[in-house]
Order: sequence, then C-alpha cells, then structure tokens
Amino acid sequence: MFSSSPLPAAPLVFDWGTHTLRAGVSGDALPRWVAPSVVGLPHEALSSSAAFGFWLDDSASPSRKTGSDRCALAPLNPLEKRDHLDVSPVVSYLPACHAPSGEDGGPASREDREKAKRKRRGEDGRKEDRLSDGGFPSFLGASAGWGNAPGVYAVDIPGFRRLLDTACGCRGMDEGSLEGRSLLLSEPNLTNRPLRDSFAEMLFEDFKVSRAFLCKKAALACFGCARTSGIVADVGHSNTSVCAVQEGFVLQRAIKEFPFGAGHCAAFTQGVLQQQGVSVTPGFAVVRAPLAAATRKGEREERDRRRKGCSAERRRSAEEGRREEDARGPEATAEAPSLPGFTRTVDEKHNEVVQVAPCPHVAQSYRLWGEMHIVEVLAQVLGECRPRPDASAMVAATLSSAASPQASRGRPKLGVRRGKSSSSRSGESRDCGDGEKKREEKVEEDERTQLFVLPDGTKLSAAVTDAIRTAVPETLFSAPLRLHFFNLLSAASAGAREGDSERGAKVCDCELVEAVRECVSAAGASRRDTLAAVIPTGGGTLSPGFLERFKEELQQLPQDPALAPLLASTAGASLDGEGGFAGGCLRVVASAVEAERHFASWIGGSILGCLGSFSQFCVTQAEYEEYGARAALDRKCP
Repeated sequence: MFSSSPLPAAPLVFDWGTHTLRAGVSGDALPRWVAPSVVGLPHEALSSSAAFGFWLDDSASPSRKTGSDRCALAPLNPLEKRDHLDVSPVVSYLPACHAPSGEDGGPASREDREKAKRKRRGEDGRKEDRLSDGGFPSFLGASAGWGNAPGVYAVDIPGFRRLLDTACGCRGMDEGSLEGRSLLLSEPNLTNRPLRDSFAEMLFEDFKVSRAFLCKKAALACFGCARTSGIVADVGHSNTSVCAVQEGFVLQRAIKEFPFGAGHCAAFTQGVLQQQGVSVTPGFAVVRAPLAAATRKGEREERDRRRKGCSAERRRSAEEGRREEDARGPEATAEAPSLPGFTRTVDEKHNEVVQVAPCPHVAQSYRLWGEMHIVEVLAQVLGECRPRPDASAMVAATLSSAASPQASRGRPKLGVRRGKSSSSRSGESRDCGDGEKKREEKVEEDERTQLFVLPDGTKLSAAVTDAIRTAVPETLFSAPLRLHFFNLLSAASAGAREGDSERGAKVCDCELVEAVRECVSAAGASRRDTLAAVIPTGGGTLSPGFLERFKEELQQLPQDPALAPLLASTAGASLDGEGGFAGGCLRVVASAVEAERHFASWIGGSILGCLGSFSQFCVTQAEYEEYGARAALDRKCP
C-alpha cells in the first residue's frame, strides 16, 4: 500500500565565503541563490569608517546591541542605489597578526573579544585604525595581504542568520522556514571549534532544524569532482588554501593557507587605475539612455558633411564647432536633460547618453563596495594567465620598468564591446572606397589605444589594459610581482602607513605552487592516494589560461630533489583518466566549465546530500540536546 504521508524535503546546502553565499537544494547541478556576503545597516547605526576590518559579533555594532537584527537588509545589489545604508561584511578573513587568539588557534570567546576590544580603544587601537585605512581597501579585512600565516574566519552570526532567512524566503529559494529541515553547511578547512559551536547554536536553537551536518570545504570540493581523496587548491576571494584530503577527511597537518586571493588581485587592479589617474564610478551612479533616432541621423549626416566638406569648413575654429554642436543637438538635450550635479557624456559608438549622478546620500562604505564591484568585473574580464616562459619575461620587464603602450600594440587585443574582426574588416575594405578604408583604419587605431570602456564611459588605454590583463593574474604565481603591485597600491592610497614598522608585518610572499609543494611534502609517502590528483577550485581559477599555466608549474615539481623520491614512489597511483591533465606524477583534475570550478564545494555538498545515508551522518536535535554542540559535532562532523 502507498503511504499518504508527504515525502521528506530534500536537504538544503549552504556554502559560504568572504565574497558570496551559495544556497540551493541537494540534487541540483548548481546553486539556486548566490548573494554577496554582506548586509546593509542604517547609516546612523554603524559608522562607515568602522564598517570593515574588525571582528564583528553581537557587541560590535550598536544596532546589534539592541538584540534585533531585523534592521539588517539583505541581499544587496552593488548595481542598485541605496541611500543612508552602510555595508557590513558578514564573513571576514582576519590575518594572523590581527586575529584575536582563542582556543585551538581559533577566535576567542565573546568575553575575550570584548576585553581585546576595550584594550584596542587606546593608542594601539588608533594605530590599527590608521593601518587599516591605508593600503588595501578595508573590505578585505584589516591589513589583508600581510604575513604568510593562515588567518581566522570571523563570522557575524546575526548577519549570517539574516542571510539564511533571506535565502529561504521569497526573495531567495522560496523554501519557507528552516524549522524541521535537514541542512548541510560548509566550514573552514582549519578546524575552528568556537565557530562550529556558534553554527550549531544558530541552527538548532534559532532555526530549529531537525538535522545538520558540517563539512570541510576541501572535502566537499573533492566530492564535487567525483573523488574522495586528492589535493585541493582553493583560490578564494580573501585567501588561498591547499589541503590534502584522504577518504573525505582533511589532513590538518597538511593544510597550507595564506592570506592572498582574488580579492587582492582586484585591489591591485584598482592600484593600476589609481596610478594612471582613472577614477572608478559605481554602477548604481551611471544612467544610460538611447539617443533619439533623429539625433543619430543628424549626427551621421553631419559627420558625412564634414568628411566631404570644403577646406574652409575644415579650418574652422574649435569654438565655432562647439556652437554648432550645441545648435544641432536639441533632440538629445530634450531626451536626456543634464540635471544639476550630473555629468553628461555621449557614447557615439553605442548611440547612448551616459549620465553620472552625484549620489550625495550614499554612504562611503556602500560607494566603496560599488566601486570594488566594477573593479572585480574588470579584473575578471581582462585577466589572462600566460604560459610560463612568456610570464617570466613579462615579470622581468615589469619589475625593471613600467610597460609602455608601444610594447603592447603587437599583443593580442582583448576586451569587451569589440567590433568586427580584422578579417571581416579587410574583406569589406576591398569593396569600399578610400573613405571607407580610412574609417576602418581609424577604428583599428582606436581599438589599439582604447580597449575597454568603463560603465561611466571612461576609456582605458592600452597600457592600463595590458597591465591588468597580463600582470595582475600573475601575482598568484610570482611573489616579487606581488610586492611590486603592493608597493604601487600603497603609494597610490592616501596617507602613510605608520604602523608597518611597529607591527613588523610583511607582504605575503607565498606562491600557489609553493603551497602545493609544501602540502605534498606534508602529506608524505604514506598518503599515496591523496597525491593522485590536484583539484583547483575557487573564483581565482576562472582566468583564461589558468589551468594550462597551473599544469606547467606542476610539471616542475618532479625536478625538486626533495619531492622527486616521493613522487616517484606514487607514480603507479597517477593514472590517466577523464577530466584531467597529465602533469608528471601530479595530475590536474578540473572541469572545463567555469561554474563547476567556481561552485565545486557547493556541488560536492549537493552530491553528499543526495546520498541515502546522509541522514546517518547528520547531528540530530536530540543528539545536540543530549551531548551538547561540541561533543555532538566531534562525533559526526570530523
């Protein structure tokens, strides 16, 4: 007989990070809901100068002291204008030199954090404020990018609870309440017991879930690639973590984590723009409107008349031309009037009117967040990893002298909003007259010198785009180039870094391949199955050419005298198969689909939640009440 009782709902999967929160239902191929890991707070409740860079908890914000987190707004869209709203990061990655110490190297208890916070209110706190104001943008955490030691994740639990509520609500997955549901939540690779306790308290006491399971990010990434063992190289937004996973367990002694990631590459991109005097306008301040058809026709006729006009018309002064432009453009002015405080330009290529609003009521933290979103998109679009020989020559040239626009003219022209290809242009130019040929040559010259257009209409030169395209992604593999850009960013930022010499901090000089080398050495010959595959994941691996470059770097590892005997002993475990590149004894296993590499941890959680035995892995409400959070999690969530 068939039962009339409804089937149990599928477990929900949440994978969080410093940049985004991924949420979905187990069994799906990709997450249903992806949102920034930030919440918005009223401007009066949180000062924009202290919105970033410090440990966030229930006592860190005046609005949280009231015990109500309903004033927090989520999700936020960096392209949507919000007035009088500060951006507060829900997840922060604090470097070791700034993270409060606690049990097992994790975050301290709430009482210890309050004591440390009261202590920082003196002169030491003022020095930290000055240190966090210079150099890297404060959204990356206090002095992000300093030191080589692994940092500590700081999670604002009220803000995280707000994100989970939104993810399950009508603005998210529309799954209703979490009460009585099964849930899988990712956690950092380095064991953080206080954070695990906070998660358990939030899930079982606040959300009343029936079952919950916490799993390390590296183990989930292995499951997402249909493996239970391997070396996972996760290039995230705020840090890079290389871990050895054996049969679903992350070897704690083989974890190599350093505070440098894709967010720092975006900060370097901002440093290049600042050095060239290019200001970034947030997307919510830019308004584009199409030109009127009559205006476009009149401008086209005017350009043709100028081209065929007499010599006297060509010699007219700039003032006369400006008066004629004003006289013939009433349609455009009537269609898109320039309001007080607005900056108005005309994009002739796309026949659009571009207006930049001043946005005086937008908080500084919200404006900075919107600007960094544009910079991140710019770094993702232009970023390109080059082969190892070309990259070595480029690093040497960059460190010796700045790249010139003439040196970049012979390189491939990449960008957005490109016109027709050179082959199609050459085919059309043979059929057209000399005037058409000259126009095509002018278009080609413009493309050589202006390869990218920002949303506000700012055109980047070839020198800027070439530096962003080739040099910025190389910082993952080259520590000297990273130091070069760090000095560039520090010089471009306002103010002096007074606390550097006192804190004794240094730039993170650990490279990605060096972290893989140390992880392989720490795993040892007794863990041969972990050396069978290297799995690159994270948003920092999406640059074109990253997989090929990563493969080239791994091919140099067998030449290391310290690793040669170890890799030779595991040669039998490295077999060729689908989905990977054979690179010596270490084989890179990665999907060609960028979304699968980006969401590898969430995909692994989706696969794990589909198993019939998943309910046996989870911690139940009864076990939480009987054994407590720490004992129950240690028994079932290694």
